[in-house]
Amino acid sequence: MRKTSIPFRPLQGLRPIAAALALTGLAGPLAAQTLSPSPNDLPTPLLREDGTPLQVDLRGWHQEALASYPRPAAPATTRVVTTCADDGPGSLRQISANSAPGDTIDLTQLACSAITLETGAIKLLLDSVTIVGPGADRLAIDGNDYDRVFIHYGGGGFQIRDLTVRNGGYRATGFHVGFGGCIASAGYLTLDHSLVTGCYSAGEGSYGGAIYAYSLILSYSTMSDNFAYGTHKGADMASFGGAAFVYQIDLVNSTVTGNVARSRFNPPRRSYDIGGGISTVRGGLVVNSTIDSNYTYGRGGGLATFSDVTITNSTISGNVARTFGGGGLFVRWPAALDVRNSTITANRGHEGGGVLVDYPQSFRSSIVAGNNADIGHIADFSSRRAIAVSGAKNLIDSLSSNATLPDDTLRGDPGLLPLAYNGGPTRTHALRPNSRSIDAGDNPIALASDQRGDGHPRVVGAATDIGAFEFAPGGTDPPPPQVPVPTLSGWATALLASALALLGVRRFRRRAPIRTRM
Repeated sequence: MRKTSIPFRPLQGLRPIAAALALTGLAGPLAAQTLSPSPNDLPTPLLREDGTPLQVDLRGWHQEALASYPRPAAPATTRVVTTCADDGPGSLRQISANSAPGDTIDLTQLACSAITLETGAIKLLLDSVTIVGPGADRLAIDGNDYDRVFIHYGGGGFQIRDLTVRNGGYRATGFHVGFGGCIASAGYLTLDHSLVTGCYSAGEGSYGGAIYAYSLILSYSTMSDNFAYGTHKGADMASFGGAAFVYQIDLVNSTVTGNVARSRFNPPRRSYDIGGGISTVRGGLVVNSTIDSNYTYGRGGGLATFSDVTITNSTISGNVARTFGGGGLFVRWPAALDVRNSTITANRGHEGGGVLVDYPQSFRSSIVAGNNADIGHIADFSSRRAIAVSGAKNLIDSLSSNATLPDDTLRGDPGLLPLAYNGGPTRTHALRPNSRSIDAGDNPIALASDQRGDGHPRVVGAATDIGAFEFAPGGTDPPPPQVPVPTLSGWATALLASALALLGVRRFRRRAPIRTRM
């Protein structure tokens, strides 16, 4: 398997969602939303594509989890982990069990490269807690293919900083669902400068191969090579979110790559596989981020949303939705999609290889081109209803006959180079010097930089370029310091990912104990 890498920058302070929105110029209706992880606030009913209920166990777990954490008993403090052992005095497990709500658990003094969990997940019976490591390239918490890594029962914030979380797994039995192979949280999860990789969740329904959370913020973080697997001998199956199934997502300066959401092939039983990378119920934001090389057998290879989502200064590339569509994005009716200064290319789906939508959408200074679909189907932008796309200054190549574009939309080849590190924390598609996208866009929300961030102005030359990347004469920056992370890219390797993931299923089945409930 090819290896690539992601950079990690010095720790930058975590920001509340509203502050993050203000800093990125995205304050508006989405920023004003207030979410509560009350079980009564969960969407009811949320249905699968066949009209059957999506959630049964998920709602029950929220009710059980939110009733289980203790009330504050002591002032918040910092508690230092002093040993790399799985259990015993000074261990992460013991410190977590003895912590109070609001505490910070500090792992920065450890010299080992991994803490391997031998006796199951770390259970955080706390409303809110923060875990800080010495760097994602220096320390991993390893689930050992035995159980989840973290279970957060509180309705408050769970923050993970400068840490790798890997090799967790959860397999439900009977007619129960599996969710959150590495991390399950009933509240607000934040990953900052962290990596979550090699996680697995399975059941009649699988929700989040790596992460299940009410709300998820990713800041300078990566979710890679995780697997949500729907499996049952006697029932229809579902997989939602190869990396994460969440109610709201805020993805900032982060990468979601090489994840898989698919179900066991078991005719005549059906499967509903949605969101190879991420499935979000209430939508959210994607800012300065890359979603690439994810795979689902059904809908939404990169990102699938049931509610409004805004994508700004971001790249969606090389994702696959094998049998239905929306290789890059699947937006379920009546959700709205707002795409600004972004690039959607090299994705594949049965139809709508780039984007599959059912509701009027807005695109501004964005590229949707160079995607692929099966013969006779629309490659770039497809809708099953008659819609009018609003916005301006886009390059959108192929589209459904029932969709209309703004009059100034460009068509044809956008002139993109392959996905690569061109500076900044995430990979982008650079523009060729002769690209027709150069100086043909605009900057509707006055972005200071392109997707790459500081040092890469959003406007170079006569006008803004279309897409996530701003061309500047003289080439691109060399990659920043990086830490190895396995990933996948392209249609052929996406198929390989599913095969390798199935091998992982067999390994996990040999090692993991049977669990029916938490």
